[in-house]
Amino acid sequence: SDLYEGYNVVYIVSETLETRFIDETLTTNLYNMRENGMTFDNYFTTVFQQGATCNSEYMGLSGLVAISSNDWSSNICDAYTHNEIPYALPNQLRNIGYKTYYFHSGFEWFYNRKEMVPNYGFDVVKFQEDIIEDGYTEFNDRFDTNMIHFLDEYVTYEEPFMITLLTYSMHGAYNQSEFEIHADQLEAAYPNQTFDPEIRNYMLKLIEYDNMIGLLMDRLEKHGELDNTLFVIYPDHYPYMMDFDTYTSHIGGIDDIHEIMRQTPIIYTTGMQHQVIHTTGSQIDLAPTVLNMIHSDGVFDYFMGTD
Repeated sequence: SDLYEGYNVVYIVSETLETRFIDETLTTNLYNMRENGMTFDNYFTTVFQQGATCNSEYMGLSGLVAISSNDWSSNICDAYTHNEIPYALPNQLRNIGYKTYYFHSGFEWFYNRKEMVPNYGFDVVKFQEDIIEDGYTEFNDRFDTNMIHFLDEYVTYEEPFMITLLTYSMHGAYNQSEFEIHADQLEAAYPNQTFDPEIRNYMLKLIEYDNMIGLLMDRLEKHGELDNTLFVIYPDHYPYMMDFDTYTSHIGGIDDIHEIMRQTPIIYTTGMQHQVIHTTGSQIDLAPTVLNMIHSDGVFDYFMGTD
């Protein structure tokens, strides 16, 4: 409790992050965080369709369970667009003096995010439309490294902050040739190895995401905040847009859907002692866990998840 009182929080809802792809050569930043931070080996990325990303984001920020429905109109971002969420993590941190930011490189209208996201407790909510309007006309939503422009344009560092990033690069489909810009990095990580085209494309996208993590850490270090920032990185869902047999074969023949959903979220700050937490958990447990690390006097009564 309160081990990281006063720390900034960078909360990254990582689009289609399959944590079994993290390794020492392909994703050096994620690997360093995983090996030197806090990880969870009995954690499951519960996937509620439709609107899996929106539902996962909701669970991670609110500590509440999403709607288990395959009816598109019943996903969280349609059903709960105008709900108040007063005990969500951003609201509780804002109540103790944090400045709260939400950035997504996608469109503001998708999943009604422009209306819903402020209800979590975010002071500043910005999307693709906003960053382009503010002069970043070359902004490309597929490249997570472009998200660094949100920090440059909107973040101030006078008070503790929570920044939530919803990334995009690793979203399917896995045939997007523009990510070949990272071919040299892939070749350096796996010299003279050949991968299925979808696996290769996913790896290239993952490099883009990991490069964004590196840029983010550089920015925080530049402003003197890196050593005072707690990173929370969790996937929204597994790569279900990839050919299932190709995907499961690459991760070692795992084809049980529950084991596929077993992922490894990361909580990290510089100087942290590495820990592996074995307690069973899911997205709903992230908000109470982080709140207890920052502010144990917060309100925990209305979480469905637990620390």
